[in-house]
Amino acid sequence: MHLSELKALHISALVQMAETLEIENASRLRKQELQTKLAELEATEALKSSIVDQALLNGAQSPVTCPCSASSHSQ
Repeated sequence: MHLSELKALHISALVQMAETLEIENASRLRKQELQTKLAELEATEALKSSIVDQALLNGAQSPVTCPCSASSHSQ
């Protein structure tokens, strides 16, 4: 959701979204603070998704593969 869309929402909708996303003290934040936190969270999630997508495109087997050799786990 774009920041302009967040600005159009009523504060009760922002609080509900923030609580669903487990943002601490959501009910105590001002509208602008909620908008900022929600936008930051969305940007962080988009970045994580982009990094995983890029890794998969570059041939990674899984986004959580261990970079060490299997023999190091057998000790």
